[in-house]
Amino acid sequence: MEPTKPKEKKQKVAKDDPCFECGEIGHWKRNCPVYLKELKAKRDAGKTSGTNFMIQVELNVISSNTWVLDTGCGTHICNLLQGFKRSEHYAKGEISLFMGNGAKVHVEAQGDYVLKLPSGLEVILKNILYAPSLTRNIISVSLLRQYGFDFKFVDNDIHVSLNHMFYFKAMPCNGMNIEQEVAAKVH
Repeated sequence: MEPTKPKEKKQKVAKDDPCFECGEIGHWKRNCPVYLKELKAKRDAGKTSGTNFMIQVELNVISSNTWVLDTGCGTHICNLLQGFKRSEHYAKGEISLFMGNGAKVHVEAQGDYVLKLPSGLEVILKNILYAPSLTRNIISVSLLRQYGFDFKFVDNDIHVSLNHMFYFKAMPCNGMNIEQEVAAKVH
C-alpha cells in the first residue's frame, strides 16, 4: 500500500496576479466577466446551430459587388472575374447550379479568388465558381471554417477572424448582417 499524499491547498488569487483572459488584477480567468460573457455568447450561438442564416457584406453601392456570407451554401460563388488569381473556364452548360428558387445558373469558370480588405489583409477563396448571372457573390461560411476562420457573435454583430486576427465585423441592417465597419475592396 502506498502512503496517501496530503491534499494541496488551493491557491488564492494574489492581489498582484493578472487574469489570463483580460489582464485585470484581482480575479482568475474562471471568474473573469469577459470570459464568462464569451462563454455565454458561445452557448447562445450553439442554440442556433441547426438554422441557416446569411450575412451580406457590402463592398460598395453596386449590388454585383455585394458579398453574402451563407451558412447553407457549400461553395464560394462570384459574379466577378476581377480578383481571380487563376481560373479554369467551362463551356456553357458544362456546369450548372440550381438556386433555392429553382433557377438554373450556368458556371463559366472556377479558380482561386483574392478578396483584398482595406486593412491590407487578404482572403483567398479557393475553388470559387464564377456565375455572372448572380446578383450577389456568396462566401461559404462552412468553407471559411475549414480554412480556420472563426465567427464570434458579439451582441448583434458577427466578428470574423483568423488566428486571432480580426478581419471584419458584420452588423445587422434590414434583417441581414451587413459588414459595415470594414468595406472590402475587390482587386
